Amino acid sequence: MVATPTPLKTEPAYTKRATNNERLSPDNHRLFQFLQRVRKRARRWILLEAFSSIGFSIAAWFWLTLLLDWLIEPPPEVRILAAGTLCASVAFVLVNKLFLRLRTPLHDEQLALLIERTHPELQDSLSTAIELRLNNTGELNGTGELTREIDPTLLSRTTSIAAASIRKIKMGRLFRRTQLLRKAGLSSFSIGTMIAVLILLPNVRETWAQRMLMFSNTPWPRQVTLTVANFPNGVRRVARGADTEILVTAQSTAKLPKFVELQHLGTNGWTTHRMGTRGSAEEKSQLFTHVIKNPKENLTINIRGGDGRIRDLRLEVVEPPSLKKLVLTITPPLYIGGEPRPLPATRLVEVPAGSTLSITAEASKPLSKATIRSLPVKQQINKNTTGNANSAAEQEFIVAQIETKHSEITSKNQQNSLSKPPESLSGTLGPILDDSILEIQFTDTTEITSQKPIRFQVIARPDQPPKVEVTPESISSFITATSSIPITGKIEDDYGLAEAAVSLRRIATTDQAEAIANTTQTVSMSLPTQSSTVLNLTKEPSVRIHAHSLPAKVGDKLELVVSAKDYCGLASGPKTTVTDPWRLQVVSPEVLLAMLEAREIILRRRFESLIADFQQKRDRVASDTTAEEQDREVITSRLAEATSKANGETTEIAGSFRGISKELFNNRLLTPQLEARLLNQIVTPLETIIEGPLEQLRLAAYDAEKTVDAKQLIRMADTCLDQMRAVLDKMIELETYNEVIDSLRNLIEQQQSIRGETSKQQKQRARDVLKGL
Repeated sequence: MVATPTPLKTEPAYTKRATNNERLSPDNHRLFQFLQRVRKRARRWILLEAFSSIGFSIAAWFWLTLLLDWLIEPPPEVRILAAGTLCASVAFVLVNKLFLRLRTPLHDEQLALLIERTHPELQDSLSTAIELRLNNTGELNGTGELTREIDPTLLSRTTSIAAASIRKIKMGRLFRRTQLLRKAGLSSFSIGTMIAVLILLPNVRETWAQRMLMFSNTPWPRQVTLTVANFPNGVRRVARGADTEILVTAQSTAKLPKFVELQHLGTNGWTTHRMGTRGSAEEKSQLFTHVIKNPKENLTINIRGGDGRIRDLRLEVVEPPSLKKLVLTITPPLYIGGEPRPLPATRLVEVPAGSTLSITAEASKPLSKATIRSLPVKQQINKNTTGNANSAAEQEFIVAQIETKHSEITSKNQQNSLSKPPESLSGTLGPILDDSILEIQFTDTTEITSQKPIRFQVIARPDQPPKVEVTPESISSFITATSSIPITGKIEDDYGLAEAAVSLRRIATTDQAEAIANTTQTVSMSLPTQSSTVLNLTKEPSVRIHAHSLPAKVGDKLELVVSAKDYCGLASGPKTTVTDPWRLQVVSPEVLLAMLEAREIILRRRFESLIADFQQKRDRVASDTTAEEQDREVITSRLAEATSKANGETTEIAGSFRGISKELFNNRLLTPQLEARLLNQIVTPLETIIEGPLEQLRLAAYDAEKTVDAKQLIRMADTCLDQMRAVLDKMIELETYNEVIDSLRNLIEQQQSIRGETSKQQKQRARDVLKGL
């Protein structure tokens, strides 16, 4: 049944007018009693329905909060909101389902229409009787006209019919009792179960009352107990980007949960992970673990397993301490110049061996602990390879440990809580003799350690021995006893030369007696180093050591060495470098001249072969120019190749003849005649050819922008050949002259040999005569 919400008069009009105008007839009295009975039943219906709704709402709220609170144990704010929701729903039912409906008047006309709607067989007799009774008043209507009185007989008859039809009305059709009984039964059942739980389960009653009515945080008793590690007061701070392992221990009075779930809330919402087990279950206990990869933001963590719950854990992500500034100062050894100087902070820091390194590391935030360790490179490699070093072995890797300057903060003798935490630490490492790895570790005031140690490698650059790059200039392995050996090249050291020397010594010969006397004979010559790092031994003027200073004689074998020593002040002492010995043999001037003359012949034959090859290439190019179909670029390239070859070999031949001249000079055998023959008649003409005709021909052949006629190139080649043949002819003349000189030398040697043999025979005859006497 639903009453209309339209407010009319506060008192039924039919009853009021009947009471004021006349005494009620029996039929009217019956209608009045019936309507009053319907009105009272409707109000009882409203009361019963409202209280049923309220009871059901309270019971449903109880069961819902009991279930959800046991499952998720929400915070007090959520429970207060749930209590507010209950109060709001009860208030809504009381206002809308009870008070407003009770205040709404149930008029006779409305009741009559409601009854006729559920009982069509009345044929509007009830509503007609009530309406006619209301209109038979003789008063003005709403338009200002006087209402017309109805015939009493007709009104009485209509009322009698309506009163007689009351017997046909069934209250069950007017009020749906089944629906009301269902609501009331459901509400009674819900309230009954709620009361039963509260009476029969005192632990549940007390816990629920404390949590839902007193809004306390008393946990629900459970079979599974979860314990999380490293969350003091429910908060754990970790470094940003560092993988974080969550360890949960599950204990149960019954059966352990098969799995434990971890949920964390971030900006992307809730994320659920199933935690893995670690080890086997022992005595109703099991360890579960999960690693949160690279956390970038603060997380709220909930953990559940079985009926156990851990809620509102806080994982706070903070920036780890990092290296803000690193200052390196090196103090080299005294022999280098031990003045402190700064070094750039790089991954690889190279310092001279024996240096002292001062380190100042500044962190990005206040520190509670910081260390710097020096790990030997070789041991560190072995440690990373094996991966099973214990703490004792790890101590062996510590070469130096540096503590912060603000050590008074953690001093056992005094507690100064007002001191500002340090942000930097300093220390000194040295003397550095081996390569090492410096490792810096920071821990801030919240016990957050830098994610990875700051590492850089210190390379101890050893003091290198002097570098000697010298050689005897224009001298062969055969020298004369009066030779002067020039030394050219460069001697350098990384930090300065202390001394350098050139030594010439005589080595043992086949004659043992003479070898014993000659083995230790040595002559040395010191070089002016002037404590510089580089000593240049130039050709002009060159440093020379003289063979006659031993003195040397024909047949001696000599060794020439150059040595250098630096100023190294380390424990190993100064570094010395000695070159490999150059083996020299002393020969007579005639033998050396013969060797050089043989070398001249070889050079002349090489030059003769060069001319022949160049002539052959020229003739081939000349024959190709007669054929019109030949490409000029091919012809030019052939001639250019031959010219380049001739130019290079001619340069080498000229240099070799100049070398012969220098070797004669160094052995004190260069006469004005020899110098004029070698330099003026051979070397200078060859150099003129190289710089003149040959160079012009080469440039003309390789000039791509300017096209030169092939015939002109051939004429230029002929010019080169003519001049080269002129020099060759001079070589042949000189060779003939040398042959004559060599023949005279042989005659002299034969004459001396004959004289010696004659003298021996005469002496032998004199001995024979003496024996005969």
